[in-house]
Amino acid sequence: GEVIDGVLEMTADVRNISKAPKGQQIGDLLVSADLGELRPTLGPVNLGEMRVTVVVEIANRSPFIHHQEIAVDWNTIHDTWQFGADITWPKNASRLAVVVEELVSSTWGASIVSLK
Repeated sequence: GEVIDGVLEMTADVRNISKAPKGQQIGDLLVSADLGELRPTLGPVNLGEMRVTVVVEIANRSPFIHHQEIAVDWNTIHDTWQFGADITWPKNASRLAVVVEELVSSTWGASIVSLK
C-alpha cells in the first residue's frame, strides 16, 4: 500500500484475493510496522499496545471501520511487528486505509491499499 502519513514506518497489503459469496471478495490483510525506535524507551519496561484500524471505502455507502488492540510483548518480538487477518469486502469497495498506533507512545503510521 501507499504510506500516507505518521511517524511509524509501516506497510499494508492485501494478498490472495478471491471471490466470496454474494459478490464479495476475500483476502489476507498483512500489516508490518517498524518498532525499532520505540524499543529503547518501551522495551525495558515491557510496555506496548498496538491498535490496528481498518477503514474500507465503499461506493455510495458509509465505510466500515474495524479496530483491534493487541498487546506487545517486547520479549518475543523483533523490531518489526507484524499483523495478519482475513478480510472480506463488498464488490463496490475501492480501497482501504490501515492505521497502526502504538498506544503507550502515541506513535502511529497509515497506509492506503487499493482493492481494485
